[in-house]
Amino acid sequence: MSPVLDAFARRAHTGQLGTSMERGPLLPKIYPPATPRQIKDAEAELGFPLPALLRDLYLNVANGGFGPGYGLFSLAGGTLPPDEKREQTLVNTYTSFRYHSHRQQWDEKLLPICTWGCTYFSYIDCARPQAPVMGFDQNSHGQGPWGCAFSLHAKSFEEWMQRWLDGEDLWQSIGLCGEPKFGYKEDIEDRDPVRLTRIYKATPEAVFDAWLTPGVMRRWLFKGPGNEIARVDIDARAGGRHVILVQSDGKAIEYVGRYEVIERPRRLIFELEVSGLFGGVSRVSLDVAPTQGGSRLELMHTGVDARRILGPWNYMLDRLGRVLTENT
Repeated sequence: MSPVLDAFARRAHTGQLGTSMERGPLLPKIYPPATPRQIKDAEAELGFPLPALLRDLYLNVANGGFGPGYGLFSLAGGTLPPDEKREQTLVNTYTSFRYHSHRQQWDEKLLPICTWGCTYFSYIDCARPQAPVMGFDQNSHGQGPWGCAFSLHAKSFEEWMQRWLDGEDLWQSIGLCGEPKFGYKEDIEDRDPVRLTRIYKATPEAVFDAWLTPGVMRRWLFKGPGNEIARVDIDARAGGRHVILVQSDGKAIEYVGRYEVIERPRRLIFELEVSGLFGGVSRVSLDVAPTQGGSRLELMHTGVDARRILGPWNYMLDRLGRVLTENT
């Protein structure tokens, strides 16, 4: 056992785990240690292995919610970032940056590990053996990804965590300008439509029906790591309503709306409202077209903050692809 892992394990045993932002407006929840299956599932979703120390911390200390910033992101169950009401996990945060609709592609294996509030994050470069840690600010210009401020914070993840254990105020040494802010300020860009495209090796009819068949919907639509689909009620006609009840970490979340257009197998439009995740009624439009050997799905989601739904949609559409493959 490494000295860092041993020190955190002793803190966990004595109930002395904490975060850098303990005097902030919202404290993260510390979760029980992760299971080997959660590790395996997260690595499969990410497409690369976690650094050894990070994996050991999840398995032997806690599944997120402790350490620098507002605490390490969890694998499932989710730590809450400041001024947010949705769960933010390691996988969905990475996915939301990797496939951000408004920017160039985020580097593979550059893994977000915690937030400091607002647009300040820390990342691990999992492509390098020592797993160096960087600070990042989306709202400041610099030489990093997306042309944003980006700085080396520690030469290894182990060094970074040791410095936190030693009592260093890591925010003061992150190398980014300004003070940490709490909450987000939306701008017009964040309300731009989210547009995503997928090519599936399935007929247009199979792709279309996956959105309107309860037994298939349960396997992918609004299905995320760590949640369960409790109920799917749909009235599959123009003007009909749909209700999908999701159980996540002991909480019930309803996805409700009304079908506006159902033109099998080409076009589907429906309203979507999710109380507690985003306010108001949004609209999802789907266009399905045949391709050589399969189908092309084009999705557009309007009326909602792109930062909240881009990662989940990428996750769900990838999951839909696996479901369609299993059904063929």
